Amino acid sequence: MLPEGRMVSWGNAGEVCGHHAARVVMPESRRREINPRGCGGKSGVRGQSEVGVRLGIGTIGSGCSIRRLFLFWAIMDEFTLPESRPRVPDDVFRNRGFVRAALCLTMMLWVLSPFSAQAAEGDATAAEGTRTVWGVIYLQGKRTGHQSGTRATFQSSAGESLVRCVQTTSLKLTRFGTPLVLESTTETVETAAGEIRRFVHKQANPPADTATLEGTITGEKCELVIVIGGQKQTVTIPWNKQWRSPAYQDEILRTQPLKEGETRKLEIFFPEFRAAGTLQLQARELVPIMNLDREEKKLLRVTAKISLIEDSPITVYVDDQGEAVVTRMGIFGTEMFTYLATQEQALLPIEGSGPEIGTLTLIKAQLPKDWAGRQELTYELKLPGDDLAKLLSSGPGQAIEVIDRETVRLKIRLPDWNQAPAKPGPVESQDEIYLKGNSLLQIDDPGVKRLTQEALKTVRADRKDDVREQALAMSRFVHKTISTKNLSTALGSAAEVAKSKSGDCTEHATLLAAMLRSQGIPARFVMGLVYVPNESAFGLHAWTEAKLGDAWYPLDSVAPTGRTSVAHLRLTADSLDESAGDPVLRMDVYARKLPGRLQVKVVP
Repeated sequence: MLPEGRMVSWGNAGEVCGHHAARVVMPESRRREINPRGCGGKSGVRGQSEVGVRLGIGTIGSGCSIRRLFLFWAIMDEFTLPESRPRVPDDVFRNRGFVRAALCLTMMLWVLSPFSAQAAEGDATAAEGTRTVWGVIYLQGKRTGHQSGTRATFQSSAGESLVRCVQTTSLKLTRFGTPLVLESTTETVETAAGEIRRFVHKQANPPADTATLEGTITGEKCELVIVIGGQKQTVTIPWNKQWRSPAYQDEILRTQPLKEGETRKLEIFFPEFRAAGTLQLQARELVPIMNLDREEKKLLRVTAKISLIEDSPITVYVDDQGEAVVTRMGIFGTEMFTYLATQEQALLPIEGSGPEIGTLTLIKAQLPKDWAGRQELTYELKLPGDDLAKLLSSGPGQAIEVIDRETVRLKIRLPDWNQAPAKPGPVESQDEIYLKGNSLLQIDDPGVKRLTQEALKTVRADRKDDVREQALAMSRFVHKTISTKNLSTALGSAAEVAKSKSGDCTEHATLLAAMLRSQGIPARFVMGLVYVPNESAFGLHAWTEAKLGDAWYPLDSVAPTGRTSVAHLRLTADSLDESAGDPVLRMDVYARKLPGRLQVKVVP
């Protein structure tokens, strides 16, 4: 937590890593040489006795888990205003959540405890043939974590031959100088043909509680049990027996290696997204690639596209045994590499605090010196090569004018809070979703209700029936209540935040939304951009919108005033309802497309 009144200087908030040390050389068509830095030379030759029969380590499935976590980490948590005006937010949302994605990725550590492939309760003993493979993850030329994949066959209590696959990912990163820890484990039980019977996905991001998703398939239905912040929610979704697990595609690559020019499609269910997508694998050509031991290998370049995030392909370099030796994935304008490794190599201690990812999501811009005191401001935004208008949404105080396919003009005008008192208006059918509780917004949680009542006591007696004053009181109360500005959590639920009273802008936004909904006030989670003066840049941020009377109003509980500024650029709003799929997936497009590409300038 920063001392009260301290200005944040992102440039000094921790070591900023350089570009990835891997070299990409193309003297011939598609020739690539990938050479990790600091791999330890020939340390640890991979042997059959160490890693058993290796498989593809779930690189594609793990890549989705990493991307989901990075979204919320990138959301900005702290910014300061010029001294000419009272300081607004002391901690603006920097990524998941939610964003866990474009401004302030701090030191994120995914430490996964080893998961042995043993038979679960109710299963018979595991059979022979357990296989485990390890991978080392590099970002910006530095080791940042590891992955492991285990596949074991066993007999169920009913005598059925089944396969258990366990994939883990562990990352150690720095987010604007703050250490982050994240542990991700996905376990599936499936048939040899890949038909999923049940799965468990766990995601730990201390100090937040571990989030758990369990799925049990019965016929054409899957019952999901979601536990976040100690609150359990049960949802039933339709199920297609043709869906396979992320681990299954790795086994297919191993047992049925791709050939040059071959294309293969699979329908994959991604537990972390609670959704299925089409995975398309396309084998390109053989290219010389450096492995982790700096040995040049001739490997098959395979591009993997997932329909859920089809604009972010993953490249896998596969040997003639179908094993993924090197994997590369784009994140925030840079690339993450995973190398096939021994267990010894994968578990080597990571020196220092890990790569700094906070600065990767910053979007440079220059605002007028008096922007903090303005009531309106017009911007021109350009995203080369993309239809920018499709990515943006109008909202309270924000109007969009399309200039061309790549360019839009945004006019920000702050709402007038000094109007006649507003009474609660009728709830329209399209707004009912913004009143419901869910696994992130627990509106019936005793802690959330208690904080709401305490906040309402601060409303002036003559304005106690004014919903605008009620909302502002709650927003300011959340600012004061979250006393520990914690950047290590990607996205905490409202119940968790009410208990811990810590978090960043995502936690401010979720707690305020839950408090508003508990009072019958429609509220939604907003993902957008906010200006960071010390960096002369915008970063991803989260705030809240509430329907007060017959109009929607923006509220930023990170700010002492409880309000937004003309430097808040709205991207999208979400109910955080998980019955319709993972809300992170709905917002992930902004983390994929904007960092390193979006251009922002002020229109005079």
